[in-house]
Amino acid sequence: MITSTETITIRPLGPADAATVADLHAGMPDADGLFRNLVPRPTELPNVARALALRDGAHCVLGAFAGDRIVGLGSFVVLGTTETAEVAIVIDHHQDDRTGAFGPELLHRLVHLARERGIARFVAELIPANTRMMRLVADTDFTVTAYRQNGIARVGIQL
Repeated sequence: MITSTETITIRPLGPADAATVADLHAGMPDADGLFRNLVPRPTELPNVARALALRDGAHCVLGAFAGDRIVGLGSFVVLGTTETAEVAIVIDHHQDDRTGAFGPELLHRLVHLARERGIARFVAELIPANTRMMRLVADTDFTVTAYRQNGIARVGIQL
């Protein structure tokens, strides 16, 4: 858990951070893995982590660190059009207030980087029971659209 005196550092992740990303995901309870992936935790975490830590024009991943320990990450992947990207934020399950501490900062930094790349919209598919992420999105100053389809909340955020 982050203490009130700990400083959070947010920085871009790259291929050298794949093991760190895998550790964050491996430590997630099954429910958090379901919130993040909409399916049970992948069995090939090293491969998933390498894919998440890609650093190119279509991928952006930021890590939040308390000292040298990763406590969260935010990412986007550009979809078929260069104006839309899928966004995701993962916070270490040991954090008491997952989105209140640094989730909003991760989202705003992702928005800044997305705008630099000409992205105008983020999309995400969320399980409605993932109230922390739903609240994070709802509390932004951006125009948000959402609808339910087959038990999944499909969210759009105009940047």
